[in-house]
Amino acid sequence: MKLTAPVPGGPCWIELSTSDVPAAKSFYAALFGWRSETDPRPEAGGYTMAHLGNDRVAALSPSTSRDSRRPGRSRSPPRTRTPRSRR
Repeated sequence: MKLTAPVPGGPCWIELSTSDVPAAKSFYAALFGWRSETDPRPEAGGYTMAHLGNDRVAALSPSTSRDSRRPGRSRSPPRTRTPRSRR
């Protein structure tokens, strides 16, 4: 279902912060059919846009808090931020 106008109180963007962006990309591709594109610029830090068809629908980004006891792993669990439409 494609919405052409905001739904009051409905989600308007999804942003996921995770320690495993490649796994998240695979998961959401299988679940929703999202196609992901990671910004190749070093200053983007691995920020990834997810698309459904030609529309941007979400973003995935690496967690920045690292756990020194587990190299390469995030200290915090994955987090999702979902802003809501006000109109």
